[in-house]
Amino acid sequence: MRTELSPFAPHYAVTWPLDFWAPSLQAARVLAQANFEMTLRFMNTASALNPYLRPLQRTAPRHA
Repeated sequence: MRTELSPFAPHYAVTWPLDFWAPSLQAARVLAQANFEMTLRFMNTASALNPYLRPLQRTAPRHA
């Protein structure tokens, strides 16, 4: 008696969650890549504005 779910993929009982979640995983990967790129862009912008923000940092109150 065969216990597999499919004769074409005997391991399908193990891999079906991955097949089911593949689109969601792909979307999460795309969003993570976009978030990483926007973080790098923000860091670049912050480093470019650093000379203009330095006086504000100097005049910030110091808390002992």
